[in-house]
Amino acid sequence: MLALFREAFTRTRPRVPLDDFHAMTDSFLTRLRMDSVQLREDWTGRNYADDWVARRFLPGRARTGSSSTNSPNPPPASSPTWTASAAARPR
Repeated sequence: MLALFREAFTRTRPRVPLDDFHAMTDSFLTRLRMDSVQLREDWTGRNYADDWVARRFLPGRARTGSSSTNSPNPPPASSPTWTASAAARPR
């Protein structure tokens, strides 16, 4: 998980469009599964991302231009993004 967060969130890119983050997570999961890492086969990048929000590894979805929210089901936004938490950002 930390490797994915470091790849997704950088100092110059602290926010990632929601669809892009899910695609990045799907790609990361594919690589792990090819290496025979035991994961839930029925879960997609979206499932894992939602679980990480529920466990507070990631803050909730944020509207572009606004602060993030910790709610896993915020109101719909035109350009939702995932925002890295301070713990997940590289130092």
